[in-house]
Amino acid sequence: GMGGMGGVGGMGMGGMGGPMGATGMPGAGMDAVQASVMPPMHPMESQSTVVDPRVKALCKEFSIDDSTCETLHAAMNSREDYDEDLQALHMVMEKAVNKGKKPLEVMLTQIRAIKAGRFAGKELLDKDIWNFSEKYNLDDRVLNKLISTLNADKSKKKDILEALDKRLGSAQQPTGLGLLVRLLEGLEETGRLPSPPRRLGGSGAFHPTGTFLNPSMKGGGGG
Repeated sequence: GMGGMGGVGGMGMGGMGGPMGATGMPGAGMDAVQASVMPPMHPMESQSTVVDPRVKALCKEFSIDDSTCETLHAAMNSREDYDEDLQALHMVMEKAVNKGKKPLEVMLTQIRAIKAGRFAGKELLDKDIWNFSEKYNLDDRVLNKLISTLNADKSKKKDILEALDKRLGSAQQPTGLGLLVRLLEGLEETGRLPSPPRRLGGSGAFHPTGTFLNPSMKGGGGG
């Protein structure tokens, strides 16, 4: 009878060996499955984009999601003055967020501007231009017009900005942009700024005469 028990014991051991081997297997199987899942992800990542660390840092600071960050990275690839442009983008983002805007919305707007070639970029690092843009809250189209006008003759930049400032100082906010565009167009056409609106009101205060600024002329007395 002893021998039989030994046999059972042996089988028991063998039986235990079986499950252990089996439990070992699924583990290895899992590893194998994971291993087969993991590698394809790396090629995919490198295929999409390795985002520039400077872009990554900017996105991280403003909690911008990865896909938007990749979009920004792709848009920035067309820029020549990468560092300065990113610095400028940072300034724009910071300003907007400080004014209570949502970082993602601002970023998407800027990405559109970059793609459309409307992002002023490094030009914004010019303190005179930045301050002027801040003061009159210029949108990117007007800002770009201003910059292209100033770039035509950089030696006159300060003079032009001062002259614009004088002319815009007396204009009401909403009309200011229209006036600015008109002044810039005049400057481009004639090479000098249209004279201040003294001739209109005599005082240097700006009284819109044309419909381009003031579509409704009734109630003009209030202005």
